[in-house]
Amino acid sequence: MATKGQKFRKWSFEEKLRIVQRHVLDHVSIRTLELQERVDHSMISSWIKKYADEGEDGLRSKPRKGNPYSALHTSKSLTELEELRLRVVKQDIEIARLKKRILGGRRGCGQNRNYQRRSGYEIIEELKVKYPVSLLIRLLEINASSYYKWLKRKDTPNQYERFRSALTTMLKQKSQQHKTWGYHRLAAAVRSESKLVFSDLLAHKCCKESGIRSKARPYHYRKAGEEHIRFPNSVKGHWDACEPMTLVVSDMTCLMNRGVRYEWTILLDTFNNEILAHALSRNGNATPYYDCLEALKQKALHLNRSVTLHTDQGSVYSSRGFQLSHEGYPILRSMSRVGTPTDNPVIEALNGWMKSELYLEFNLRSTDDLLGTLDRYVSFFNRERPAAALNYKSPVQFRLDQGFL
Repeated sequence: MATKGQKFRKWSFEEKLRIVQRHVLDHVSIRTLELQERVDHSMISSWIKKYADEGEDGLRSKPRKGNPYSALHTSKSLTELEELRLRVVKQDIEIARLKKRILGGRRGCGQNRNYQRRSGYEIIEELKVKYPVSLLIRLLEINASSYYKWLKRKDTPNQYERFRSALTTMLKQKSQQHKTWGYHRLAAAVRSESKLVFSDLLAHKCCKESGIRSKARPYHYRKAGEEHIRFPNSVKGHWDACEPMTLVVSDMTCLMNRGVRYEWTILLDTFNNEILAHALSRNGNATPYYDCLEALKQKALHLNRSVTLHTDQGSVYSSRGFQLSHEGYPILRSMSRVGTPTDNPVIEALNGWMKSELYLEFNLRSTDDLLGTLDRYVSFFNRERPAAALNYKSPVQFRLDQGFL
């Protein structure tokens, strides 16, 4: 048994066999053998086990296989075979790097030290089944202690990964409540409720990786038509109203409830996209158009200036009766070109969003209270729904923040 500072001696086959046979044949205890032969008891136990499993061959020293890459760790001159092995290792490392760049799809990662270091660790993990870790560390010029620290914590999510996981969960929950919202609006709602700070780009990545997608359908527009004879397009794409009741738009859209087709007319202020009035018709009559116009007339009476009403060239909006009904009021008319929804993009775009939200989130198709559902939706739209064009504020919140009651 070696003492402190003493080198461990090498035991020959004959010595091992003699000690083992004393235990097996003469029944000398391992403790006694340890004291008499000055051999550690664990070593004696190991010899006895090998003797029981393999016989005398188990006690013979087996020649160790040489490490074909051991010479590559030193700076001495290499043989031709060793040079070839070194080139193969370097080629495998380069192939692993290229695979990571192609499959990872990242641009500009070559200048990112953290990415390079992590990429090197991952290459070692991939190639360590073929080559010694120490050799890979030297060729990749990686600090060994850093690699082993990374190895211990690689399966433990870091602070950023935990934040990203929590954010994805919140985005999923918000998406289940509002199936038509895209990642911009989802991110704004989560920021408002949680007070977390993150970019829309990160929200987009979380949505993409977790399969969160808006269920709103895309709309396709046709090419521009001709101007109206009586009311040309005076807006001409200038939608930057500087105060409420400057530029108002109106339109009709069709809604389905329990298999019945309804026409829903909306009056909207382009200053903050607030719905000023809405009306419903089942028989396709003109009453909802005039109801919304009446609401506009009452609001216009309290203005000391005119308000522009922009519409499409629908039969009611173009009719003589509709024109006569607002004579004497400070209401100026403007009309889109024929078949050109892009001349009235504010309400045309919102029509699509509103119908998607009504069907997917307010169950408009099956509700028994159609008018009540529309009233609740308009209240939600005006007071709660964040709008991208309003810096993700609701129309009422935006108007109040701008100093208008």
